[in-house]
Amino acid sequence: MNFSTDEILEWKKIIPELQHLSDEEIDNRLSCHLTELECENISALPESIAKIKNLEYLSLSSCENITHLPDSMSELEYLTSLNIEHTSVLPDNIDILKNLEYLSFAFIQNLTHLPDNISKLENLISLDMEFVDFITLPETIGQLKNLNELSIENSCISELPETIGALENLEYLTLYQLELVTLPETIVQLKKLRTLNLMLCSNLISIPNCVTQLKNLELLDLGYCENLSALPEDIGNLTNLTELNLYECLQLTVLPESIGQLTNLLSLGLNDCQNIMTILEKVGQFENLQELSLPDDFDVATLPEKIKQIKGLKII
Repeated sequence: MNFSTDEILEWKKIIPELQHLSDEEIDNRLSCHLTELECENISALPESIAKIKNLEYLSLSSCENITHLPDSMSELEYLTSLNIEHTSVLPDNIDILKNLEYLSFAFIQNLTHLPDNISKLENLISLDMEFVDFITLPETIGQLKNLNELSIENSCISELPETIGALENLEYLTLYQLELVTLPETIVQLKKLRTLNLMLCSNLISIPNCVTQLKNLELLDLGYCENLSALPEDIGNLTNLTELNLYECLQLTVLPESIGQLTNLLSLGLNDCQNIMTILEKVGQFENLQELSLPDDFDVATLPEKIKQIKGLKII
């Protein structure tokens, strides 16, 4: 057998459903068949985890005492996904997981900054962080050259490092409910970016005009950015944009003239925008528009004629 009797006893404590199996069955399952492992409220991972050769996904929830991963985990060549939540810290040697592609963590109580060694995870494709207490990202974030998706939600982050522009393969960027005031000019280097989500960034007051050079952008979500007073003048350059969300952008009273160039726009959200009639005068130029969100109390009968003539338009 691959696992000793003592090791099997350890795994029985971690995985309750193993209790009814024989030692031989447990050994076979761990050695050959286990690809996903979810651990909750455990104090440590056994060194024998390296023997779970086919492990692809590991989740650690409420594992307060796990501050260091067993060094043997560096042997897990198929482990590509790690989720950590409701703990006090991130393991200090997370960079031993060289094949990691997906890393997500949330509710890490004592995490005041993103550890620099995460930048050593060269195969990382997706990095997802929620409810973290740090106020910025390290400059080393730009070393994650294969990163395709970066998501940060519910955090005190007030600025992004210039090096974010080095994430040359980034396609999806979510910056949800952060303390951002603006974006770095280097964001223009994210040539593959398709989605930019800034929803609930209530301190956001401006977006650099260089964002309009992101020719592959398909979705721009500015919902509930209540202090945003203007869109980039050249927003019309985003000719691949299909969805624009301006929900509750309370300071936004006019749209740039160039916005009429967004001929591929399919969905536009204007719920609770101020001076809505002035804004709607531009909307009639979107002949391919399929969905238009308006305030609940808006009188549809007062819509400009150009909007009424858009075939198949759904008003919600």
